[in-house]
Amino acid sequence: MIWNQYPLSLLTIEFINGGTPSTKISAYWDGDIPWITGADVEDRYVSSARKHINSDAVANSSTHIVPKNAVLLVTRTGVGKVAKAGCDIAISQDLTGIVLKKSIDPDYAIYAIQSKIKSLARLQQGAIIKGLLRKDVEQLIVPLPAFSEQLRIVEILDQANSLREKRIEADKIAEKILPALFYKMFESTSIENKITIQELLDKEYLIVHKDGNFGSMYPRESDFGNEGVLFVTAKNVDELGFVDFQDSPRLNQEKADTLPFGWIDNGDVVLAHNATVGRVGIIENATERMLIGTSLTCFRSDPHKLDPYYLLGALRSNQFQNQLFSVMKQGTRNQVPITAQRRFNIVIPRIEDQIKFASQIRTLRSVFRNKQSIRVKIDHLFSTILYRAFSGDLTTKWREAHMKELMQEMEQQARELN
Repeated sequence: MIWNQYPLSLLTIEFINGGTPSTKISAYWDGDIPWITGADVEDRYVSSARKHINSDAVANSSTHIVPKNAVLLVTRTGVGKVAKAGCDIAISQDLTGIVLKKSIDPDYAIYAIQSKIKSLARLQQGAIIKGLLRKDVEQLIVPLPAFSEQLRIVEILDQANSLREKRIEADKIAEKILPALFYKMFESTSIENKITIQELLDKEYLIVHKDGNFGSMYPRESDFGNEGVLFVTAKNVDELGFVDFQDSPRLNQEKADTLPFGWIDNGDVVLAHNATVGRVGIIENATERMLIGTSLTCFRSDPHKLDPYYLLGALRSNQFQNQLFSVMKQGTRNQVPITAQRRFNIVIPRIEDQIKFASQIRTLRSVFRNKQSIRVKIDHLFSTILYRAFSGDLTTKWREAHMKELMQEMEQQARELN
């Protein structure tokens, strides 16, 4: 049996745009309506948010409320993440809400969109803030088996996906190991050993503390292409502290030569100060110099006074992270200015203790790299199963055993869609 193929627009009752209420009106951000950005889409189901708005914010802005069980597709900054709304939820301009017709199950639609992620990614536009056009989402072709077979496919894929979910949970646990080790080793360090970032600069423990905010000199979209200097942004920093340059855009050399700062190299520690605020990574194994985008701050230390791997641990510690989040105002786009960062303090123990901690960090990171290798294999296995599901191969025997009922369902389905 060959399934009918439909553009997503024919399977959808409504596409819902998102937006951000004015951050200058604090009253908008005092309500009980959850409001999310693309960064909040981490699991298959989204039913809570870090920020909440009220009905006035909805009425006086471009945000809209997506109903429970609708599909949430990230179409800007983090394109391709997809989930189901676990409750009525307001969305930012990063997302598109998709309210489906009853002929297609939302969980099936989520898996179908995931199977098309690579083709969606190729349609992105923009060098730094990449996004999808609405027409590209509407024209996405989705195979549509009978509703019963959709549910069977979801059942099988849920079982396969459970392994990936366990891996994600393991990563979340691993993410907490480094801060816990830092606390264990330095919880008793005297308060006299605490020092602000500004003082570290004054005493030359830190040589560089710069972000990628180039002001009027900031590169334009036309300055990027397939060749030139790697341009690293917050999305390149993962939750375990690794910086992956693979998907970095490239800035043409001529433009790069005009920028007076923002260059990073091996041993530099980078901090995400907007978007995914708080992620910290260290530059390793780079074979070329790179530039950082506006979403990152670079910390470069004198390794004889401040070990860079110790610095990585200090910036990921709960003590430092709490300072980061304490200066973020409710309702604003996550951002911690560099001037605020310089007021934060960190513990500076003896260099011998720093080196001891750094040695343990390197061991941990070796374990984390092995975990990443396993994650890649699990993701590849799931991708294979996903391909089989939407080629029709995965449910062949089940379909043959239920052919009569399925044919009746598909006839009814075709009538509804027409």
